[in-house]
Amino acid sequence: MVSLIALVMVGLGVTMFLGPMGGGGGFEMPTEFEIWRTQSSSFQFEYPKGWETGGTKMTASVKKGSISIKVRDSVQGSLKADIIAGPTAVDGEKNPKLPVDIMHEVMKEDVVKEFTNYSEFDMGRLESKPKNSHYSQYSHSSFFGGERAGYRLTMLNAKYQLNILLECDADEFDQVKPLFEKIMSTFNVNSN
Repeated sequence: MVSLIALVMVGLGVTMFLGPMGGGGGFEMPTEFEIWRTQSSSFQFEYPKGWETGGTKMTASVKKGSISIKVRDSVQGSLKADIIAGPTAVDGEKNPKLPVDIMHEVMKEDVVKEFTNYSEFDMGRLESKPKNSHYSQYSHSSFFGGERAGYRLTMLNAKYQLNILLECDADEFDQVKPLFEKIMSTFNVNSN
């Protein structure tokens, strides 16, 4: 009985400590943004000013609280998509799938392997980038047993492919969704 009381007390302490850091009520939409880029990167995007950033020529990460944005660049992705897509017409009918649609499906396999209880709902293409983007809304179980939710975005140009994950705790997703949508609309893939 004493150990049960101790366990409940620890659980309450963790809940009280983590509550203000995220977990559903404290998100405010940022109003100031900065541009993430390096001289050697093939991509750039806007992110909220003052958030923790990291990355290399081929990756980027932005984080605050439970909110995380991860970007991975691949020079091979666009070539693979073109090869997989093959001819644009089969038996005289135009293939409705663009190379970005195909790569989005291919990259899902990697994400499914990475996360527990992964599921996603296809959202189609970004309105602002209809020919070189495809995204899905997803959810998965986190390492500590909580639920995470977010968007998975694939972008292509003639030379590069971006694989982008924007996620947060599932109970914050509805609040954070407008921020994710704004950030997704700012991604640019350069051809340098």
